[in-house]
Amino acid sequence: MTTTIFTKITKSKYLPFVIIALGILLRFFGIWWNLPKIYHPDENALISGGLGLRIVSNLKHFEWPHLQMYISLFAISIWAKITDIYGLLFNVNVASSTSILLSRPASFFLVVRFVSFLFSSFSLVIFYKGVKNLFGNAVALVSVLIFCLSLQNIEDAHYATLESALTFWVILVFYFSQKIFKGGGYIIYIPPTFKYFLTKIKNQNNPKC
Repeated sequence: MTTTIFTKITKSKYLPFVIIALGILLRFFGIWWNLPKIYHPDENALISGGLGLRIVSNLKHFEWPHLQMYISLFAISIWAKITDIYGLLFNVNVASSTSILLSRPASFFLVVRFVSFLFSSFSLVIFYKGVKNLFGNAVALVSVLIFCLSLQNIEDAHYATLESALTFWVILVFYFSQKIFKGGGYIIYIPPTFKYFLTKIKNQNNPKC
């Protein structure tokens, strides 16, 4: 009886969406926590590094190659333009606003935290598809549920840091690597490409660290 119920549950076409939606909700809820105060030193390092790229192209921050800083700068620049336009249209002084959606630098931290949330959320989807292709739907459901409820990954999604992006690129490497077993062809060139992106986010083995 128990086996039959479990089989019916795992074969439900809605269950993967429910689990992934739960994971996305857990990763989104609370990304605004403690703003405008910032206590995590890596958040300050990433935001200041991204903004610093407007002035110099090489920050000499060798432990953190610059890809994530460029992504952060891109996100901040777009949000800054949006809030500037909002201020002009509705006669709001963005500089003196107390809203974490408008005030600076609080809104910059919030938007880069949102980037972390997006990386972590996409990781859930790709992880499920990769495990399903390799081990089947039942294993994929259990695996993505564990990943979905992982406190470390939820916490990483709430910070403007590197970890969610690192997880995303690692999972992409895994996803396309397992596809090599299914086919090959041009796909064999994709995992090294994403591994290259990994080294552009954080390099723990750089002798200049």
